[in-house]
Amino acid sequence: MTNSILNAVKLHIGISEDCDDFDARLINHINTALFVAYQIGVGTSPKVIESQNETWEELFPNIERIPALKTYIGDKVQFAFDPPLSGSAMEALKNRIAEFESRINYEVDF
Repeated sequence: MTNSILNAVKLHIGISEDCDDFDARLINHINTALFVAYQIGVGTSPKVIESQNETWEELFPNIERIPALKTYIGDKVQFAFDPPLSGSAMEALKNRIAEFESRINYEVDF
């Protein structure tokens, strides 16, 4: 598994690490998701990435404390970049994102 945040998100949504056609859009969506994560209590300052060089461990040295953060960021990006076509799949993804937000917020406030 890759440590690059961008490459991990690409794999999460089904894009090859080698494909850079969507990197600018994905980076924008990742940074938005990272900002939302900051607003629910993750980190002491907003985080951003600029390329595939930033790693989870670089931005979040204690990432193992909140392993769901990686999936949460991936889901948020998927929802913005390539949302499911079916209504039930869309609702399931929304519910999963909301659950992760609640659980992450609880974990960082604990």
